[in-house]
Amino acid sequence: MDLGLTGRVAIVAAASKGLGRAAAEELSREGAHLAICARTASTLAETAAHIQKTTGHQVLHQALDVTDSEAVAAFVAAVEARFGRIDICVTNCGGPPSKSFKSTKPEDWRSAFDQLLMSTIFFARETLPRMQRNKWGRLITITSSAVKQPVDGLLLSNSIRAAVVGLARTLANEYAADGITVNNVCPGYTRTARLDGLASSISARTGCKTEDVFAGWEREIPAGRLGTPQEFAAVVAFLASERASYMNGASIAVDGGLIPAWATQGPFFSVTRTGDELSVVTELSVVPLGVQSERGWRVLRVHGPFVLSEIGILASLATPLAEAKISLFAVSTFDTDYLLVASETLSGVIAALEGAGHTVYRSKAE
Repeated sequence: MDLGLTGRVAIVAAASKGLGRAAAEELSREGAHLAICARTASTLAETAAHIQKTTGHQVLHQALDVTDSEAVAAFVAAVEARFGRIDICVTNCGGPPSKSFKSTKPEDWRSAFDQLLMSTIFFARETLPRMQRNKWGRLITITSSAVKQPVDGLLLSNSIRAAVVGLARTLANEYAADGITVNNVCPGYTRTARLDGLASSISARTGCKTEDVFAGWEREIPAGRLGTPQEFAAVVAFLASERASYMNGASIAVDGGLIPAWATQGPFFSVTRTGDELSVVTELSVVPLGVQSERGWRVLRVHGPFVLSEIGILASLATPLAEAKISLFAVSTFDTDYLLVASETLSGVIAALEGAGHTVYRSKAE
């Protein structure tokens, strides 16, 4: 399939390694003129030489810090001077360190804010007006599946990348009439040096072997394996292409099915994965027909939103209550699922749960 990228001019940030490099290679392979940047000059030069040699297309490279607005402005101007236009911009940056909330200092938050959000803003401010003049453009942010489901150990990334998604969706509305699309790509567990580092960090904190950390991630993914940078890069190239002209304001998960796509389509949603359980709280209207019969899912009819649970605590608790026709409301947090019931139905709730084999502990207050 011809993606229509031949002769297009693409910028890819933080492209010396990992997902950024994979995206840059794919765009160049599809015929785009490429401009890449990263902090480490030597690694960046090696990457540029490799891409140019393997694809035969021009590659402009410049070492810079994406949190430096003046450096970003100078780089974008240099790209335009070299190639005459800018069609595609893929924003990206290295992820902040893995830390717990308790050990995260105010300066860590400020650094992550600059790294993740402000760097995206700097590139958007420089490239969107240039795309606007040409009445064509693609702005693509590389975020993370953490914007839809927090990843253990990535507090800073979980928190701030969500702001990047909000920015992109707003820009998608503002610039759509100019032939510009703005989309987010949300990689899940993809085998990169970044993921290796996260596994090591979790291993050091928990005492679990790194291979067991990887095995745990693979068990969470319906595909049963980690993704590759090349699989991720193919999605970026498609979003950058002529073929994706009607995709705008989307957040595309490239995660092997870790998060059900339909679960994120409503006006609100909650996705919680704890151990072997995946719970989704969303509006019934966005749940596809047939989901109730999918293997491993339990659909819980409760007041308010629907709750769906993949064989776990939430399902085992709520099912007997639903069968007893007791009204309840489910609340999911990142650690715990709660079932809220009216006080007048409490005795019926206890009877239904005990009848299903659950142990109910009564507080002294009761």
